[in-house]
Amino acid sequence: MTGKTGLVLDNIDTADPENAIAQEIAKILAKSDLTEEDRQRKDWLAFHGALYTDRDHHLVLPYRCVKRALRNGAYLIGSSTLSGKMDKGVESSGSTDFRIVYEGPQDARELYDHQQFRLRNMVRKGKGMVPYVRPLIPEWKVIADVMVFNDVISWDQFTRTVDITGQAVGVGNARKIGYGRFTAEVKRL
Repeated sequence: MTGKTGLVLDNIDTADPENAIAQEIAKILAKSDLTEEDRQRKDWLAFHGALYTDRDHHLVLPYRCVKRALRNGAYLIGSSTLSGKMDKGVESSGSTDFRIVYEGPQDARELYDHQQFRLRNMVRKGKGMVPYVRPLIPEWKVIADVMVFNDVISWDQFTRTVDITGQAVGVGNARKIGYGRFTAEVKRL
């Protein structure tokens, strides 16, 4: 996959109230009057918590994100029938995370320090809107090895789904506002 629009990351683990970063953010937000330092710390924590990384601290895109995007793409061209086939007929060929290839800092703090790697926009929280910062990888590539079970989904259905997913659905976060779009070169091995 080669990005046509930036890839936005938002790790779901920070939704867990037991997550250490979520707890630090909650402490900051519990204050009645936030200082500029509090807001900056919250932004850094939200950014850092949204990253998906492997053991070596490289940025990765989890297979579950790719699979969810493919299910959504399959639904667009074939309703729930094709979406179900995609869900059951495609699996990772081993790795649950795919490394994100990009030009830029590899360290999380250095990445945050470069404005082009941050997306700050308003998101709905409860009944209001709040500013939220997430990692944005402007130019990216991901090589994802998957197994396609042809008894469940045909190769043609799979390749059409990958195509429409890249064009109309995207991968990662902020897909509704156009992020995560990609072109894909699909090779059959």
